[in-house]
This record gives sequence, C-alpha cells and structure tokens, in this order.
Amino acid sequence: MKLSENRIRHLSRQIAEKLIATEAVQTSRGEADLALLVTRVLNLDQKLEEEIDREAREHLARQRTLPPPGTGEYQAAYEQARRRAATRRGIPY
Repeated sequence: MKLSENRIRHLSRQIAEKLIATEAVQTSRGEADLALLVTRVLNLDQKLEEEIDREAREHLARQRTLPPPGTGEYQAAYEQARRRAATRRGIPY
C-alpha cells in the first residue's frame, strides 16, 4: 500500500514518540532525529514493496496463459508471484 509523504512523516513521529516513551530506544540526538531515521526505514520498505510488486507483475505479463485480471485466479497467481519475488530477496512473506 502506497503511503503519502505526509502519512509517512506522521507515522514516523508517532513511532519515534512511542519508542522514546516506552524506553525501547535511547538517543542523545532527540525525537526529531529518531523520526527522521524511522522515515528513512519506512521509505526504503515502501520502495522494496514497489519493486516486488513490479517484479511480480512483470512475471505475470510474461505468462502465456493468464486468468483475466480481477478474478480470484489472477489474484492467486499474483500473490504467488509476489511471494516468490520476496523470497528471492530473502524477505519472509
């Protein structure tokens, strides 16, 4: 799911606030710097998800026989292609 930059920044601030409040992390740099690090991680994760999605769609496009998009069979084939793409990258799916 694609998140807007505003949504990512908002979630990053909330995550940083919660990490500091629960003492899950200790930082001498402050909550703003921690939120920036969380933003970077969320952006990297989103980019990786987009790459996996693209790889799965490209794989499906190369198939000779493919169920029509929007059907349950197509969705199952897409999920299987995503799972394989993620596994190739060492990401549990």
